[in-house]
Amino acid sequence: MIIHLAAKLRLKNDEEKFRNNVESTKNILECCSEKHRIIFSSSTLASNPLDAYGKSKKKCEEIIKQSKIPYTILRMPIVFGPEDDAYITKIIRLINSEKSIPIPGDGKYTVQPVFISDVVNSFKEIISNDQFNNKLLTIASPPRSLNDLIDDFGKILNKKPKTHHISMTVLKPMVKLYQSFSKNPVVTKEQLTNLNSGSHSLSYDSDLPVSSLTDSVMITLTGFK
Repeated sequence: MIIHLAAKLRLKNDEEKFRNNVESTKNILECCSEKHRIIFSSSTLASNPLDAYGKSKKKCEEIIKQSKIPYTILRMPIVFGPEDDAYITKIIRLINSEKSIPIPGDGKYTVQPVFISDVVNSFKEIISNDQFNNKLLTIASPPRSLNDLIDDFGKILNKKPKTHHISMTVLKPMVKLYQSFSKNPVVTKEQLTNLNSGSHSLSYDSDLPVSSLTDSVMITLTGFK
């Protein structure tokens, strides 16, 4: 069993990012035989790739499907949890500390983040169950706008979120300039594009009962500190 989680997300050079992710996947498959099984950690960005990272994940999926190695591809949106630096976790910390939350654009676009324990439980079930062989699966929380998600967090934490919206027209040029100077940018113009394009809802795989893979993210969050 091979669980393939490796990928480069924040390389400045798009060509290098694409090549790194695709070539590493090819190298892994070359070391496998049909006796192996591979579980590939993909991204929901692969469903409509707009940047080098999404395109690399899409290409990796194609390579894996074309191989003779039994596979399960698991597409995920933003994954967050304790001690990470994900945007979702930063929002929770800002609400907890009663600081203002910067929101790119109008915040009306759809987001469906998943909590890390839901992801781990998904991998556990996939590993132990052959019915997921040669399937592409998507896990995600129920669809809601970023604005509504922030309100939900506020209710869980019993605090009223403070927010301020930043126009994408203003933000994208600023982030592009910031990227040109930073070796490891916290946010990129591609991420802003992907975020703002989130107008469609993801759905669970039709062959996969939701209850068998993951609990509601909002239930999980009630224990989040």
